[in-house]
Amino acid sequence: MKINEGIDEINRSANRVVDDVVELKKTIEDSRYKDMFSFTVYNGWIKKQVSEPLQNILRLLEKNKELLSETDKEIQKQIENTPQVELKSPLELQIKRIHMQKRDIERFIPMLQAALEKLQ
Repeated sequence: MKINEGIDEINRSANRVVDDVVELKKTIEDSRYKDMFSFTVYNGWIKKQVSEPLQNILRLLEKNKELLSETDKEIQKQIENTPQVELKSPLELQIKRIHMQKRDIERFIPMLQAALEKLQ
């Protein structure tokens, strides 16, 4: 659960940062200083400081989801190939835990994608 709490905090922080970055850009664009401001430099900074780390986190979550899916398939095969009923129960419990982890990851991925889309 601590991992989920950490990912949830990353999502909240990402959304706050993205909202602040977008609001700052809009404020500058609407100000009389917009001609003095280099939006090219600002956009480069946003990409390096905000967008790239979020994309890296997103890739890690997607990779983790793939690994959980592969593990799920492997455990399913073990269950099918295990003749003893008493050995199947712990494997089925593992599958339930994997499904919970996948469900949480699947909840977080769209949140990060939405934050990244705001930066486009």
